[in-house]
Amino acid sequence: MNFRTDLAIELKEAIPGESDGVLCEQLQIGNVEITRMIVDSQKGEQTLGRPQGRYVTIEAPPFVTDYEINDDCRIAVQNELNKMLGKSDGTVLVCGIGNVDITPDAFGPKVCAGVLSTRHIGDELSSLGKLRSVA
Repeated sequence: MNFRTDLAIELKEAIPGESDGVLCEQLQIGNVEITRMIVDSQKGEQTLGRPQGRYVTIEAPPFVTDYEINDDCRIAVQNELNKMLGKSDGTVLVCGIGNVDITPDAFGPKVCAGVLSTRHIGDELSSLGKLRSVA
């Protein structure tokens, strides 16, 4: 069977037992489940079919049962982004892949529409406070 998915977590679930080169950690913040996966070797790349790197999946309850954006979800996303971005002051590239006209695929473009792009501001950026360069 040819299993096609973009999510590393789903690929990991399809592999029975432990996998060399793929570290997996799961935790819960309120009603939000976070799965962190690290592919740290060529063996892990071959097993998972994904390049070495860090993969994070944040699962929240469906909006039909919990339609308010709660602090658990916001805090989970904030914490994971902070870990990925670190404390450096480098430029962050935001890519929102998807189709805004198709509801299940609209998340990326809608998030990007709300992101403040600051890379073009240059030297004036420091006068605005603690903003990072975002493209």
